[in-house]
Formats: sequence, structure tokens, C-alpha cells
Amino acid sequence: KALVRDAVSRQVVGVVTSMQDITALKRLQQQLSEDEQRFRFLAEESPVPLVITRVSDAALLFSNKAADVLFRGSYAEHAGRSMRNLWVDAAACDQLVDRLKREGTVRGMEQQFRRFDGSIVWLLLSVTRGRYREDDALIFALKDITEAKERETELRTVAYTDVLTGIPNRRYFLARAALELRKAKRQGSPL
Repeated sequence: KALVRDAVSRQVVGVVTSMQDITALKRLQQQLSEDEQRFRFLAEESPVPLVITRVSDAALLFSNKAADVLFRGSYAEHAGRSMRNLWVDAAACDQLVDRLKREGTVRGMEQQFRRFDGSIVWLLLSVTRGRYREDDALIFALKDITEAKERETELRTVAYTDVLTGIPNRRYFLARAALELRKAKRQGSPL
């Protein structure tokens, strides 16, 4: 909107108005808002634990209810806190970030984490990089595989230990001997 003045007298002789129909734009904005609300509901209510951390400092940006139960602490308590100290193997966190830079997405990575109460949990991770609000972020989908890892350890023990005496069995001896033989060949030392 602008006033038009006479060049000599400088009196207002008219008004120029420009209008644009923004109905379609408003509809798109409304649709985007509704889609965002639906997505937020799905993320918050998903039975799959979801966590979003900032790439630069691993600060917790989001966790859903399932993740709060898994980690035994709420988002409200730990928002903004670095999640790096929850990795049992901190070097694995750096390896994950490097792998994400190369591949964009990591699926099926098994890793031990420390819950907020200090207990240890084995997790199967699927992670991707993205943006969350204004931050470069890592988006984690998690699955608790602690029971499966414990069963795996039990099976390994049963496979390599005599059930009656509890001492290593023949299968353990053969596996260990093969390992030592490969090691001696690699190092060029006598067995």
C-alpha cells in the first residue's frame, strides 16, 4: 500500500494497493502444522525407544516415553545433558559418528549403554543424521537386546564348558588352539 502524491502540490491524489491471494499458502501451512502434530504424537507414543542428540556435544534434545522407560530417567530430568557418558565404550560413540559421516545411516549396531541409574543394558541401534529444530542431530531408534546377549553368553559357556565339572571342554581346547595357532603365524613366533 502506498500513497500517490501530486508532483507539484504534494497533495495525496490516490492510493496504490497490491494484494496477493495467500489462501493456498495458508492451507499448506495448516497442513504442515497438522502433519507436525501427528508426527510428534507418533514419535512420543511409539513403543520403539527414540532419542535425538545434538552431534556437536551429544546433548539430549528429545526422548520419547519408551526411551525414558528404557533408560530409567525422563527427558524432563535430562534435557540438554550430554548422553556421551551413557556409552560404556566412549570410543564407540566416536566410531558411530565417523561411520555416519561416511554412510549416512547405521543399522543394527550392538552397543552397551549405562542407564541413568547406573545399570548396564545392551542395545541394538539404528541411527541417522538429520536436523532437529536448529541443530545437527543424531536420531536413534533403539531395541533392548540384553536378554539375548545374556543367553548368547550362557550358550557359549555351555558350548565350551563341561557341564559336570565346569572346566573347559575339548571344543574349547580346539577353538583356543586354532586361535593361538593363527596368532603365532601372524606374529611369526613359535607355538
